[in-house]
Amino acid sequence: WNSPTATVDAVYALLLRGNDVSNSRGNVRITLGNTIMETLSTPSFADLGYLKETLTGGNLLTSSKKITVEKRDAGVAWGAVYTQYSEDISKVTRYGKELQAEKKLYVEKIVNNEKRLQPVTSETKLAIGDKVISRITIRLDRPMDFVQLKDQRGACFEPIESLSGYRRSNGTGYYMAVKDASTHFFFDSLNKGVYVLEYGYRVSRSGTYEAGLAVIQSAYAPEYAGHSEGMKVEVTADQK
Repeated sequence: WNSPTATVDAVYALLLRGNDVSNSRGNVRITLGNTIMETLSTPSFADLGYLKETLTGGNLLTSSKKITVEKRDAGVAWGAVYTQYSEDISKVTRYGKELQAEKKLYVEKIVNNEKRLQPVTSETKLAIGDKVISRITIRLDRPMDFVQLKDQRGACFEPIESLSGYRRSNGTGYYMAVKDASTHFFFDSLNKGVYVLEYGYRVSRSGTYEAGLAVIQSAYAPEYAGHSEGMKVEVTADQK
């Protein structure tokens, strides 16, 4: 499970079911295509009562449309099947339902002697020394306690505020922790609604970089989570 507290609660609930659950040998056969896994034939299962198999290769996973699990002794067995894959961060799409985070970057420009924020897009050419604003919009469909937000920072950016501490913005208080590659925000409580956070970077080096994701999650209910979409930023070698 996603946290030690949730794991202990889940194990306790599972052990309340049936008779002598902890004494079951756990004789289970799992079949995926031509691959067969036997719990009793795995030495680690005899010690821990836990079996994990990692299968790689697209052909196996795409050609096998069915997984068969056969429990061959008394008692109950629990398990899960999941897939993992890697993707270019700039191709990651926005995700979130109950808890959402949207990240937009803006570059500060002087227009007619006034400061203006212009959206950073794939066509924008940043220059070393530019001030960039990260604007993160948080949306919740219900009140939540202990919410944490991680804003990944592109390697070309340096935070303007380098000191961690408590902040207050738009009527909401939070703790901001500045790290080497990201900035973290910790909220004790958030009501249902929309919240906007802003803070600044300075562009420090040229090249093409991943801007990073804004990832938001409930600390004690990790299934409530979301993240922004990915994007690239380009910085020219020109000095501002």
